[in-house]
Amino acid sequence: MELFNEAESILDSLKQDDSDPEETLSYQRKKPGRKPLSRDIPREVIRYELPEAERFCACGHALHEAGEDKSEQLEIIPAQIKVIEHIQIKLWLPHL
Repeated sequence: MELFNEAESILDSLKQDDSDPEETLSYQRKKPGRKPLSRDIPREVIRYELPEAERFCACGHALHEAGEDKSEQLEIIPAQIKVIEHIQIKLWLPHL
C-alpha cells in the first residue's frame, strides 16, 4: 500500500517545510503602477474643478482643496500627410 502513497508523502514533506520559522523572503514585491512619463515630452494639463458656486457643503461652509489625483495619458499623434503643389507662373511677352 505504501507504493501508492507518493502524493501523501509529498504533502507531508511540504507541510513540514512550511513550518520552518527561519524562512525569510528573498525577494521584494514590485510597487504597483507605471513609471512616470518622461518630463521631456510636451504636456497639456487639464484641470477638473468645481465652479465657485458649487464649492460649499450642504451646511453652507466653504470647501477647501485637500489634494489632487494625477494621472498621465500618452497620446500619440501620427505623422501628417499632405501634398505640396509647386506652381511656377509662366510669363510671356506678346509681340509688339
